[in-house]
Amino acid sequence: MADDDDDYDALALVVVATFDNVAEAHIARGMLDAQGIATLLADTGILGALPSIADRVGGVKLQVARRDEQKARDLLEHPPGADEDLENLTEADW
Repeated sequence: MADDDDDYDALALVVVATFDNVAEAHIARGMLDAQGIATLLADTGILGALPSIADRVGGVKLQVARRDEQKARDLLEHPPGADEDLENLTEADW
């Protein structure tokens, strides 16, 4: 029974970020999904229809399984490629 509780806790959803903008939430979700972290966005429907109430519902919530929480937070804080020197890119790099 204890193993079942541990598995359940590891899969419980936790909010790793909130966004006032639905598009920004989808970008962050896509980045985590690309890194193999399953995600869920909460409150996209209401904020897509009524973006002016974002502050009242707490924004769009990006959720992951508890077991992926630290990795997701690290990736959101330091996205892959964010430290690249973009000034030296050439057309061939695209």
